[in-house]
Amino acid sequence: MKIEGLLIANKLSDDILTLNLGGTTIIEHTIRNLMKKVAKTVVLSCSEIVWKIASSYYNIEVVDSLSAGLLKINSDKIVIVPANYPLIKEDSYDLLLKQEGDLVIPTFNGIKGYPKIVTINPFTLNKIAEIPINDEGITTEVNSIADYYQIYLGRGAQYE
Repeated sequence: MKIEGLLIANKLSDDILTLNLGGTTIIEHTIRNLMKKVAKTVVLSCSEIVWKIASSYYNIEVVDSLSAGLLKINSDKIVIVPANYPLIKEDSYDLLLKQEGDLVIPTFNGIKGYPKIVTINPFTLNKIAEIPINDEGITTEVNSIADYYQIYLGRGAQYE
């Protein structure tokens, strides 16, 4: 089964995505975590900084629209994750990729998170599976400096 990733960085602040989290940027943490699990990653972004960072990785294509991104994907499953979710654990990806369903959505304490796994079925979307996961990272997004400091001071030490 071929699995590809769609990393969404559009509408996110370059200032936030390029903050240091344990020696690398937030977007690089997210890219590296995703790349361990997929054959290819498509990054959706209009930012020159994001293009430069993402393009430095092997097997990544950067596009500026969702329609262009979807045209680049040729797989059985798509892993969708926003670029500002750097704390998703590797085990969470593994667990979600093993699940049955046309759309797999992780939850933490009842809150829906990322990554979302979409099985490509051109005819229908039959089964939506919500999977409880013990990983706060699936709901932890970095949208502001306050979010960043909460993560960096609270859990960021593990990334140093």
